[in-house]
Amino acid sequence: MSIEEVLKINEERNLQRSQPYDPLLGYGSDCVPRKELILDDYNALNLPIRMFEECDLLKAIEYHGSFRKTLTEINKISEAHITLEQLQNQFIKERVVYDAEFWFASTCFIKEKISPELVAQGFIGRTIPFVLRRPQRKLLKIILDLWYKKVPVRIILLKARQWGGSTLVQLFFSWVQLTQFEHWNISVCAHQNGASNNIRMMYENMLKTYPYELLNQDSPIKFTNYGTSTGATRLIACRECTVSIGSANNPDSFRSEDINGVHLSEVGLFKAGAKIKPEDVIQALLGSVVNAPYTVVVLESTAKGVGNYFHREWQSAISHQSAFVPVFVSWFEIEGYSLPVDNPREFALSLNESEKLLFEKGATLENIKWYRGQSNTFLDKWRMYSEFPSDAIEAFQSTGSKYHNPSKIEEMRVSCCEPQFKANIFGDSDYGVKALQHIHLSKQVNGKLSVWEEPDTSIRMRNYRYVVVVDVNRGTTDKADNGVITVFDRFFMKDVGVGLPEVVAEWVGHEILRKFIWTAVQIAKLYDNAFLVIESNTPDSMANADVEHGAVLEEIGQIYDDLYAREAPPEQIQKGAPPKKYGFNTNKKTKVQVCSFEQVVIENHMYIERSSIAMDEHSTFEQKPNGSLGAVDGCHDDRYITRAIGNWICYNYLDAPIEIKADEERTRYRRPISSASV
Repeated sequence: MSIEEVLKINEERNLQRSQPYDPLLGYGSDCVPRKELILDDYNALNLPIRMFEECDLLKAIEYHGSFRKTLTEINKISEAHITLEQLQNQFIKERVVYDAEFWFASTCFIKEKISPELVAQGFIGRTIPFVLRRPQRKLLKIILDLWYKKVPVRIILLKARQWGGSTLVQLFFSWVQLTQFEHWNISVCAHQNGASNNIRMMYENMLKTYPYELLNQDSPIKFTNYGTSTGATRLIACRECTVSIGSANNPDSFRSEDINGVHLSEVGLFKAGAKIKPEDVIQALLGSVVNAPYTVVVLESTAKGVGNYFHREWQSAISHQSAFVPVFVSWFEIEGYSLPVDNPREFALSLNESEKLLFEKGATLENIKWYRGQSNTFLDKWRMYSEFPSDAIEAFQSTGSKYHNPSKIEEMRVSCCEPQFKANIFGDSDYGVKALQHIHLSKQVNGKLSVWEEPDTSIRMRNYRYVVVVDVNRGTTDKADNGVITVFDRFFMKDVGVGLPEVVAEWVGHEILRKFIWTAVQIAKLYDNAFLVIESNTPDSMANADVEHGAVLEEIGQIYDDLYAREAPPEQIQKGAPPKKYGFNTNKKTKVQVCSFEQVVIENHMYIERSSIAMDEHSTFEQKPNGSLGAVDGCHDDRYITRAIGNWICYNYLDAPIEIKADEERTRYRRPISSASV
């Protein structure tokens, strides 16, 4: 992009953003299509086209060109003798039904957020009309577009900073309840009781100042008790609408029937309890909403890391695998994050590569000048990305000690997809020689083995086409870490320097130790007698399991030839120990070795991943303050470890596979390795 193009685009962006916004007159927004109404006795109004099409009163006003002429004609025909004020009030009652932005600005008053500038001016905690900001108008446009198309409104909102997304959602619900439908019931669930109370107070304060005449009431609107409810569910009696407000900590407080709108706030902060998971609470609420027009579900949250429920739902939405429409507002779309630029040309010439990318994403030069100064206050660029994200990828960067480059991880996600099928694996027995006889897959919806590519034995290869890597599970309960068995296909590595290993299958779940390891052997056998690498650090650190684990590996080693083994230390051999030990021992040294190689792999796209969850684990893998490596607290690294070990084996332990002729003997070559290295 040339400097001239940059300057032209920047001027256009600034012009667009500087357009005045007046929701009372209806100018400056494109949330809904509008048409101008010119009046002789009133300001020109820019009203929703839908109102011109459906509202008889507006049709009359447009025809006569003024309120007074319309009033004269109405009184002639009906002899009602209404006043001009009554006509104008009736017009307002009609308008709020069609014009949500007008309704927000004219009827809703919210508490202004405190800022240093307001404190300096002596304004603290004042109430102001709810005039939508640019990001709020962006969200409202998406909601109303679905609403008027009579499509169920399903929004997942990734918030950044404080721009009032949650407030807009809640007051949109209020607009529907007070102007659109009676008996339109909502449930609002926040991550904790304090946040729920804040939402309740916002709604109650809005009702206190609401012009009750719009509802033909002669006194202020108030919440009343709903049936025998203790307070979690309240009723707006004149509209017969209920409002249930609670928290994920107390899911039993919500109504479970006849819900038309659900607002789930700060979903990323929902915590798993002893008896219930966040997704259980969410699915219970979503299950109460029929999939029909004029229903609304909004999942909103700030980004709180990857791999959690909210991140998974966001990934599904952006990949069009769910009904939810993803909405994100970048920092440069929020008013206030800009500084004047005295010489635009000179400043444009000074942009570095990352700043040029910001401009391409939509920032103005004025935004970038502010961003440049703000960046200097952060020691780590990822912390800046987290605080002021330009896109969703940056928003999900939750830690400053990430081990892998987040942008590279996102690039690796391109190849992730759903498996062809899920299955469980069976042989003639669960253990021993018979376990390796008549091995077959049984396709099952809830199978623990995800299969992207089935075994291919049609081409004979030397040096192992397939590698199977095992991270042993630490127990059989759902709370225990998963056991993971990952299958790599090295077929294209035969084209040295070009082909990449590819994840083609993955078993994930919990199983008793002996059966789990034998399951890994069955999978390796099925995949053309794959090279089987079983990590041994977990059982090695558990006294009782160590004995069992070693015994199982010795048992397998007598039956399955293609099992990874390392040399035993000389002092142990002298004491009569076997010369080799089965299992890949992940100690402090070897973990750094395989994980640092995984950095190289990710940076250079050196393997093909299929599991998005595995990439989530790469995103949450970090270097701890004490220098150790592992998952962010609350996250897992089981899949990650199998990838790190698997890629190290594929590239550094085994030679490249070689396709062989039918009459050639198939040999397995492994590089010698000692316990000093791995």
